[in-house]
Amino acid sequence: MRHLERLAKTQTARVGAALLVVALTGCGQAPPPAVAPPSEANAASSVETRWLTVTPATDQAILEATAWTVAAPGGVALLTTTIRGRIERVLVRPGDRVHEGDALVVLRAPELVSAVAARASAQKRITAYEKHVKELASLRKDGLLRSAELFQVEAQLADIQAEKSAAEAILRGAGLDDRAATEVQTTGLWTLHAPIDGVVRALTAEMGGLAEPGAPPLVQLVGDRAARVEAHLHQALPAGVRVRFEPTQGPAIDLQDAATATAIDPQDGSLVRWFEPTSPVDLPTNLRGRLVVAALPDGAFQVPARALMQRPDGASVVLKQGNSAVFRHVEVLAGSGTSAIVRGLQKADVIAAEADRSPLARPPEAGE
Repeated sequence: MRHLERLAKTQTARVGAALLVVALTGCGQAPPPAVAPPSEANAASSVETRWLTVTPATDQAILEATAWTVAAPGGVALLTTTIRGRIERVLVRPGDRVHEGDALVVLRAPELVSAVAARASAQKRITAYEKHVKELASLRKDGLLRSAELFQVEAQLADIQAEKSAAEAILRGAGLDDRAATEVQTTGLWTLHAPIDGVVRALTAEMGGLAEPGAPPLVQLVGDRAARVEAHLHQALPAGVRVRFEPTQGPAIDLQDAATATAIDPQDGSLVRWFEPTSPVDLPTNLRGRLVVAALPDGAFQVPARALMQRPDGASVVLKQGNSAVFRHVEVLAGSGTSAIVRGLQKADVIAAEADRSPLARPPEAGE
């Protein structure tokens, strides 16, 4: 029974559809055709190409990079100690300008006093033993002394000379000359002096504190010396670009076109380059700033990043020529997410703002 009902409904639907077709035909109307979804090519062809005239490159920030000055020889000095001692006086504070040889910190160092005394004592014994060796050598020559006796005295002399050398090594490690050694022997105090002209940047020495080997520097000095600039770039600088260093404080400094050296920073993969100022200039170490472009190379134009299309022969733009368009190969000098600096175009050239929506990126429409 149910089967017969479904069959009747189907027949009724077919009859209704046939009557609808007859009715439309009788009214002079054709049935509506099936509508297919637009293809990607049709969608692309429906978008109007936007053209623009190229302009000389002006966005120099594309090549901007962080930079800072690095120390020249003698530009930074750390005052440390190789001898354990107690800090008796601190003669400077951060921000003080000092000159080479100025006293900075005074220590009481018993180990140095012992070393000075050991060297003086060893020198006196060496003088006496050397005289005694000469006398024994003369007796040995006349057959009045056995060789073993002379050898024993010479061995003792060698031991004393080793003691003197050990004491001198301690003094040299502390940087003491004869005058300073005499002061230490007389007063028991050891004065640390500034090795360069500069400014006291940091100070850890405190009166009554201990100075020990391997501890942080007691005083850090920063001098004004002819420094170079270190820059971290994320793309190479094109040939012909002139750069300058703009510190956070002070005037901009022109840099030489060619870097003195190039390396890769393993931490972030950036390109590290070092530049010398065009004229020697005294700069503090670790002065922060930016590496900026002073002048771009001739023939550099700025285009939107989407105007570029990668082709087998390299980057290209779509160049308009009358009512047609052609691909034009360009050399990409630098780029960012929105724009690029290229070479290979002329001032009056007109290019597609979006290469993937240009006539060369879609099939031609009827009548084109």
